[in-house]
Amino acid sequence: MAEHPPTTSEHTPQECGPDCAEQHTYAGDCAQEPTAVRELLAHVGVDLAGKTVRIEHQAAEDEQSAPTDWKAVARQLEEELKAEAERRRRTEKERDGAYRERAHLLAWLAALHPASAVIAPAEDVDDPRWQLLYLTVGGWQMTWHIAPDDAHLFEDVEHVAADDPRAQWDGHTTDQKYARLRAHTNALHMAGQVGEDTPAADLLPEGMRPLEELVGSGLLWLINRVVFHPRGVALGLNITPGGRVTGWHLLPSPGEPWRFTEPADNDGFLRAEATLHAALNIPLPPAHDTHEGGPDDHHS
Repeated sequence: MAEHPPTTSEHTPQECGPDCAEQHTYAGDCAQEPTAVRELLAHVGVDLAGKTVRIEHQAAEDEQSAPTDWKAVARQLEEELKAEAERRRRTEKERDGAYRERAHLLAWLAALHPASAVIAPAEDVDDPRWQLLYLTVGGWQMTWHIAPDDAHLFEDVEHVAADDPRAQWDGHTTDQKYARLRAHTNALHMAGQVGEDTPAADLLPEGMRPLEELVGSGLLWLINRVVFHPRGVALGLNITPGGRVTGWHLLPSPGEPWRFTEPADNDGFLRAEATLHAALNIPLPPAHDTHEGGPDDHHS
């Protein structure tokens, strides 16, 4: 086979434009395009000219595409920002409204428990205007933060210093707080649904005894005599005129430790002994006589 003399490229490397690599995918160097390669491509039917025309036509279409309308983009972005700002405004308004309703309900709850409700500075918040509401409901402590905008709703609640004994957090969590509130609500609901003429024992599962029997059984006397009185407090029951127990509380001693009178001591002892002997199925000695009636105070 005769050797083909070297040929000169149709263009120099400097003339190779951005479409060069795509137009000459068969050649590694735009400056060198052997005639043998051209003849081979022509032999297998590759229309190099047609390919070049197609690529150049695509480039022309790209150049003729519409330019970006940046003003329209800016308008769209501005509308989106306005919509987002409006959404945030509505959300904040709804949140503030919910907090205001919450504050009104807490003020009402504090008014229902004036003996235990106090307001103290919220030292866990950087803003010194924030306050903490402390309540003791159903024997349990509950606390809520009060925003500065809602402080006027609690003007009638006693304000105390942060180190006041009544304003000391007992460590309850938010879940525990609302569990306590729910338990107290259930107790109030039960007290409202049950009539005074409904025997308390009828409301309990078999084997359970009603709280009302703590007094007559002598167990309230025993609990106070052994556990609470030596520690300076007394366990008291809230008893309705019909004899229903609707709650309990711990009463601090006014000065000297609590003491039962001698008759109340003797009566409570006899009643507690009778209750314990019955629970253990042990007969009482003949000398024990648990007469009807009981002490007048509700912590005996």
